[in-house]
Amino acid sequence: MVHRLATAACGWPAGTELLVAPARRLQRGDVVVAEEGRRRLVGVYQVRFGRPFLLAAEGAVWLGAGVRVLGPVTVASPPLPDPDADYGVGALAERAIGGSAG
Repeated sequence: MVHRLATAACGWPAGTELLVAPARRLQRGDVVVAEEGRRRLVGVYQVRFGRPFLLAAEGAVWLGAGVRVLGPVTVASPPLPDPDADYGVGALAERAIGGSAG
């Protein structure tokens, strides 16, 4: 199951595709994708006081009845840069001195 991040999470930029293994059993320290209503959460799976929770960008989120865990992340693929964008130093130098950029 593949999920695309709408916003940055766990150090990955927005647009990162995450491959999730729903059949795999969760272990402490796994990066997990979960849903709480319409909100998607990505965080590190932990257990404290016998209760599971995620350490996410929003803070600690207890995994209660309203949260559906989709599974641990097995592969993350960051988005590729725009092939039409010119990131080269030469292009920046040309723009700085008033030349054409391509």
